[in-house]
Amino acid sequence: MKHVRVLIVILILAGCSDDGRLVQVSEQAAQRQAEQNQEMARITSEVAAGSRVLVEADARARQEMAQLQHKLGDQQREIGLQRDQLEQERRQIAAQRHREPILAPAITTVGWILAALLPLALAALVVWRLRDNGEDVETLNRVLLEELVAEQPRLLPPPSRERQLCLPSGNEPDNEPPF
Repeated sequence: MKHVRVLIVILILAGCSDDGRLVQVSEQAAQRQAEQNQEMARITSEVAAGSRVLVEADARARQEMAQLQHKLGDQQREIGLQRDQLEQERRQIAAQRHREPILAPAITTVGWILAALLPLALAALVVWRLRDNGEDVETLNRVLLEELVAEQPRLLPPPSRERQLCLPSGNEPDNEPPF
């Protein structure tokens, strides 16, 4: 457009003469203007094509960005769940560590108490059994005494060399036991 104005100004200044030169200049200007218009049209179509490609690339990039954001959100949720599970396990381990120091001494104490009470219970059982069966105790004492003083005991092992050393030189036991 600018060139057309320049051409019009040149024509006005030059006047309306039949000069061939003026016609030639105007034809050259018109031809240059046509070439420039064609070049502008080509550049405009290239810009439009480039803009289309750019818009398509932008749309793809936005779609990829949305997909990546969706994946990122999924990963963040997964990490959150794993963190919650880890925190729950940590709490369980902490509670277990808190209970263990309490349980171990309690079990040990109960064991010691049972170990201390067992002989007492056994003694109580013996006393109770003896109290109920007084005749049995006398019989048992008599059998054991006879067994201890017998030359050939039936229930106990035969007398050892040490036992024989305790007897008087006649190798016959006295009526009194050596204890």
